[in-house]
Amino acid sequence: MTTETKRERGRGRLYHQRGSAFWWMAFYKHGKQVRMSTGEVDEKKAERALKLKLQERDAELGGGRKMITPRQQRITVSELLDNLESDYRLRGIASPQFKSHLTHIRKHFGDHRAVEVTAALVDRYIETRLAEGARPASINRSTQVFGQSYKLAVEHGLLSSAPRMRHLPERNARQGFFSGMEFRSVLSNLPEYLRDFTEFAYLTGWRSGEVKSLSWSDVDGDTIKLRAENSKNRTARSVPLVGELAELIARRRLQMSTLTDRIF
Repeated sequence: MTTETKRERGRGRLYHQRGSAFWWMAFYKHGKQVRMSTGEVDEKKAERALKLKLQERDAELGGGRKMITPRQQRITVSELLDNLESDYRLRGIASPQFKSHLTHIRKHFGDHRAVEVTAALVDRYIETRLAEGARPASINRSTQVFGQSYKLAVEHGLLSSAPRMRHLPERNARQGFFSGMEFRSVLSNLPEYLRDFTEFAYLTGWRSGEVKSLSWSDVDGDTIKLRAENSKNRTARSVPLVGELAELIARRRLQMSTLTDRIF
């Protein structure tokens, strides 16, 4: 004997199955009925599980992503951030700045289920940070870290997809004694072989000797590291490769000879 909840035709149904404490779901896919446990005893949570399954079904039928597993439905953003923090520690790049960005994301999204985070929710987070007075560059670093947590989860098979993360235009990159417009004017008049080197130093604020020390082995995915022994103050540093920096490094890969490991 089963009990079930009535829903709009074509949008699946929930029911109780004899011998199980969980709510079960049933819906049609490719003309065949699919029945499975929601893994939930609370009806509202079961409704949410069914809704996610229907969204995944509709996306898949439309050429989108595949259906996600019950385990994927339960993963929280906090778990993704914990995994990323462990990854950063193993790679030796868990800087105080990185931990600060984790804190911002965890505060806003920590209790969210990872599969429920959408590009629209990320945009709302960005709007909130901007209203609080955060600069675009700082927000971009946080969303870049957030995106890395999803990328790692997909690589490890914990999730099947990731939401789009908006990248804001940055007008507050390190500018030294130049305005952005003045720097671009100077850059355009430099010899071509100096342009990437100068732009990298401008965007990161790293000293010329530090930039000269960089090799391709210092590029770790979407992060570039400055080793402690090459830093003037003997402290290792790292920056995420996003926006103009990502484009610059991609350009260098195409331009550089395979005979040298140096980036500049």
